[in-house]
Amino acid sequence: MSNQPPAPPPPPDSGGGMPPPPSSAAPGVAAADVGIRLGARIIDSIILAIIGTIILSPIIFGLMFADADGGMMSALGGGGFGIASILYSLLALAIGLGYYALFDSRMGGTPGKKILSLGVQGPDGTNPTIEESLKRNSWLALNVIPVVGGLLQLGAAIYIAVTISQSDSNQGWHDGFAGGTRVVRTK
Repeated sequence: MSNQPPAPPPPPDSGGGMPPPPSSAAPGVAAADVGIRLGARIIDSIILAIIGTIILSPIIFGLMFADADGGMMSALGGGGFGIASILYSLLALAIGLGYYALFDSRMGGTPGKKILSLGVQGPDGTNPTIEESLKRNSWLALNVIPVVGGLLQLGAAIYIAVTISQSDSNQGWHDGFAGGTRVVRTK
């Protein structure tokens, strides 16, 4: 017979089916709340808008006004503005997902997060993998859907904010989808 007390029951699931915070996280590391995470997202959105304008404007304007006499735009179905709009959405998505995936996996957070002393951790307490970061940011792809994509993306952002606010570990739905990532304060 053992003299050890029984193990306590597991804590209730308050994260919408998300795994609990990683047990290998450093002691004293605080999960970031929704407000500061929103601030980091706004900073990153401004940076991405600048990057997107610099990279995408020449490409899109070139396509919009390309060869009206049966060149590339005619081969793609005509309507330079429509094609340019779709291409812009796809390229902006690739730039955005690449931005988040590379900064999160390589640096432990985007410039917006770093400015606000935040970092992203994978389920094991280290930087998330590129795959985990792509999963946690996959909701950005909703914007590519014609007409309603922006509204769907806004709805997803609101849902993520609600799930972060309702979670004891400040993990949103997207963190659970990525296997248990989390955003923490680094200072």
